[in-house]
Amino acid sequence: DGIDNDCDGLELCYADNDWDGYGLNPVLSPYLLCDEWGVSLVNTDCNDTNPDVPPAAIEYCDGIDNNCNGINDEEGATGAF
Repeated sequence: DGIDNDCDGLELCYADNDWDGYGLNPVLSPYLLCDEWGVSLVNTDCNDTNPDVPPAAIEYCDGIDNNCNGINDEEGATGAF
């Protein structure tokens, strides 16, 4: 939740290396807030190197998992772009 619930002066955030608003790897930070650029409150990013692949994105027929649900090009995917 981004709140220092145990009062140790640190917040548990997740590194958001592609700046898409979703993080992946946990980081404890005494300096950054979890809603600043480069960190996130959530750790649901399946590809933290590509900002075009956040959770709940549109799934395209392109051979990759665009929406982080663990399935490449599932039924109902949009045609190649």
